[in-house]
Amino acid sequence: MSVVAKNDRMMRLLRRAMRRFPAITVVLLTAVLVLVAFLHRGIEVTELDVDDGGIWVSKGADLSLGHLNYDALTFDGFVSTPSAQVALGQDGRTVTIGDETTHSVASVDVAAMKLGGASTVPEGSRVVQGASTIAVLDSLAGYLWVGEANRPDAIKYEDTSAIADGLADGIVTVSTGGTVFAYAPQYATLTTVTRAGSTWSTTKATLSGMSVGDDLSITAVGDKPVIYDATTNTLVLPGGRTRALDADGVAPGAVLQMPGPASSSVLLATPDSLVIVPLNGSAPTVTPAQEGTSISGTPAPPAFHQGCAYGAWSSSGAALRQCESGLTRYTSVERLAASKHPLFRVNRTRIVLNDVSTGTLWLPDKNMVLVNNWDQIPTEEQEEEDTPTPDQREQVSEPEHNDKNTPPEAVDDEFGIRPGRSTLLPVLDNDSD
Repeated sequence: MSVVAKNDRMMRLLRRAMRRFPAITVVLLTAVLVLVAFLHRGIEVTELDVDDGGIWVSKGADLSLGHLNYDALTFDGFVSTPSAQVALGQDGRTVTIGDETTHSVASVDVAAMKLGGASTVPEGSRVVQGASTIAVLDSLAGYLWVGEANRPDAIKYEDTSAIADGLADGIVTVSTGGTVFAYAPQYATLTTVTRAGSTWSTTKATLSGMSVGDDLSITAVGDKPVIYDATTNTLVLPGGRTRALDADGVAPGAVLQMPGPASSSVLLATPDSLVIVPLNGSAPTVTPAQEGTSISGTPAPPAFHQGCAYGAWSSSGAALRQCESGLTRYTSVERLAASKHPLFRVNRTRIVLNDVSTGTLWLPDKNMVLVNNWDQIPTEEQEEEDTPTPDQREQVSEPEHNDKNTPPEAVDDEFGIRPGRSTLLPVLDNDSD
């Protein structure tokens, strides 16, 4: 082959390679970018759960929910409810109500201070919120629905959409971690619903020791279910172990604690004592509701919060705080004795005792300090009084001026505000130049 022919061939190969070079470069760059994206950890982003410093309470007499600023001990907002019979659930800024009168469930828009879209649920349904999970049990037909607490209106309350059935005459609760427990006495089965990514996982287990028609209640200690049979005065502990409380000298007619954080014990309140029952089945500890006396009252469901057990009794007015540190504090509260339906409310690190009928509040971790200032929330009539009319605006005249330029004169400002309202302070309106 001649030298000229060899040179021509080399030039053709070189031109062909040059034509393919851009495609090869793109492929290599793409491979490098994919490799970097796969190996790189990305930018860590912290999701902030902003604590607004408050806790939600209810006042059935005014058909209202109130948002209490716990540190300031004042209300900074309220939401009207359809009726007085509402089940209030809260976890941080996720708040829901189940209305027993209108047979509905709705979320609370805490930013706008109003109810979100309400959905109708079957009559007699039990609505319970725990963490960001909401459960609705139709105890008549036996259907159970579970979904996101901030969107209860996204759940279809139809039998074909139920996550479980066979729960007629059943009971339900949701743990503070969002696990749902529902017990069906007819079949002696405990249904557990847990979150599995974007879906829900359901398991069933058989329990013994209870009968159809018994007076049953259920709670959760951490993510462990506990059932109380008031008819037989028996506890069903995690794992199915039973504890006959009559043999321990515990009086019948107790109420089970509200769902709380993980603990080694579960709480019950009898008419005259607070009972701490270890979950391992050992003997309970009984503490009288009042020091040195045995006056009976009507117990509220006790609460375990921040390492302390809390009990409260209407009729007798007794209140008790017993902490793991060894502190036991007794309080006798006159207005609590006259209260109708006291319930503990818990949100984040805060706990209050709320008479859901009158709205009266006590702070059980602050020696039962009384909070009863619902009247600080402005009514619609007060809002209208504080809004200037067009005639009032016209009465505000322009300041007088003269031709001589003088130094400005500043006048001290006085302005009234109301809790829960943003107010603009016009600092220059009463000054002159």
